[in-house]
Amino acid sequence: MNQTILVALIGTPGLVIGAILSFVVSAFSARQKIRELELTYRQKLDENISTNARLHLDDLYIPLNAGLVQPL
Repeated sequence: MNQTILVALIGTPGLVIGAILSFVVSAFSARQKIRELELTYRQKLDENISTNARLHLDDLYIPLNAGLVQPL
């Protein structure tokens, strides 16, 4: 068998396996980054909700609670 053909037959599967592994690793990395961004977004959203609730504590929630607690 010609040595050039032998080298090509050995190198081709290595190239294919390397490309597949590269694709799998990059897809996993992208998925992890998306999860990280989603978590950061949810944390920021929760922080905004908490801030808005604190802003309305005196004018909405305390009077509402006082109105609910009064005996009938």
